Amino acid sequence: MGRMRYDGGMYALTGMLLAEAAITIARDQTPAQKMGGGILTPATLGEAYFNRVQKGGLFTEIRMMP
Repeated sequence: MGRMRYDGGMYALTGMLLAEAAITIARDQTPAQKMGGGILTPATLGEAYFNRVQKGGLFTEIRMMP
């Protein structure tokens, strides 16, 4: 089960998510690059993207279901 929260406006969140995705693609090796690109989800940007958006203010909580 997962929850996400952002304490700010949705336009600011959208901008932050796009900027961090661009930085991740430019600087890191990602599963998306190994797949050769295409129409992919943010999940293919890997852990580096997840860590960046958390530093950008996106709060995440992940729990395993029994």
